[in-house]
Amino acid sequence: MSSPIFHSGPIDAAITTAVQQGISLVFFVTDGGEKSLQWETVYLRSPEVLPLLKKQSVLLRLLQGSPEAAFLAAFCPAQKVPYIAVVKNGALIANITNDVASRGEFIQQIHSAFPGVEHESPSADPKSPTTALFAERRARLEAQEGQRQAQEKAERDQRIARDKFRRETQSPARAKYVAEQKKIREDDQADRLRILRLVENDKIERREREARKQQIQQTRQHAQTSAPESEPGPSSNETAISFRLLDGSILKAKFASSSKLADVRQWLDENRTDEALPYGFQQVLPNKSLSTSDENSTLTGLAFAHATTLVLVHRVE
Repeated sequence: MSSPIFHSGPIDAAITTAVQQGISLVFFVTDGGEKSLQWETVYLRSPEVLPLLKKQSVLLRLLQGSPEAAFLAAFCPAQKVPYIAVVKNGALIANITNDVASRGEFIQQIHSAFPGVEHESPSADPKSPTTALFAERRARLEAQEGQRQAQEKAERDQRIARDKFRRETQSPARAKYVAEQKKIREDDQADRLRILRLVENDKIERREREARKQQIQQTRQHAQTSAPESEPGPSSNETAISFRLLDGSILKAKFASSSKLADVRQWLDENRTDEALPYGFQQVLPNKSLSTSDENSTLTGLAFAHATTLVLVHRVE
């Protein structure tokens, strides 16, 4: 693959290089057609042309219709492509048109654009429109660069001012306020976590209570299905008690007649499956309410028969 011969950067950089080195700008305008390819791959790369162009110019390849080609047309009238314009110091010093008949004529016209290294290059006419165009473009580039540097300096100064303001306003009172606000946020977060833990613990407790209730019900059902059809009645020293719980369910048990009512309550609290609310006893047959003073009385002392029924009544404490 042949080495590149055209400038690869923006046209502004090519203009700057040409001005700094005091060399020409060679604009090759192409449409990619057969003749354009011949100029690009054969004529421009010939040994009589390429060394001269590399030494004495910055060679640019412009595509017909591109913004760069439009820039060139501002001081070199648009022509049939391909064509070459040679510019130095803002002055158009050569224009090689599409009607070049042969490679020899092409080489001759290129050499005519560079009369010799020993001769001084033509100076630019300060009143030339092309000179003014190049000067205007260069001034615009310098102005843009100045604006960019000024903007960067302004942004840097703003950052320094903001940092200084933060340092100066961070007084002890300000630091205390910031610390207090941080403590409030941390306390709020701790409260939220505590509430979440309480809710989760309550859920766990509810599940465990429900599991115990289901286990007691299953045990009771198993006892009922496995018990003999006719249960023996209580002995002479026993009292059978049926409890109607707060949720309407029935719980039965036998107690020694010498047991106290408080013993009955303790057993009931350990085995009941309804809501754990404070309650009192209402005896059925005879219908009477039992008070707290009866808790230390024995079942015999309360004149319970061998079988009796106690209804749990919600009591407000």
